[in-house]
Amino acid sequence: MNKQRYQMTNFTKKITITLYCNSIKNATIIKESLKPEIDKELDQTNIQLTQDTNMLILSIASMQTNVLRAAFNSYMRWIETASSVCQAL
Repeated sequence: MNKQRYQMTNFTKKITITLYCNSIKNATIIKESLKPEIDKELDQTNIQLTQDTNMLILSIASMQTNVLRAAFNSYMRWIETASSVCQAL
């Protein structure tokens, strides 16, 4: 089955989160740890993660509020876990 990747503009519900990390290294670690989830093709959401030095910008878009909220909660938990690992290094 070939899934079409929707553009961010096709969705009506959007959230953008800007995360400031202690260092470029920590931002890169967090970004790379989320890469497997970002790369998944999903029917109901579009996820984008970009890095600008020590800043990460996570954009989540969906047509349904409950799907947007679920994606937001999942990504925030994964970010929190990755951030905890960075602090332990």
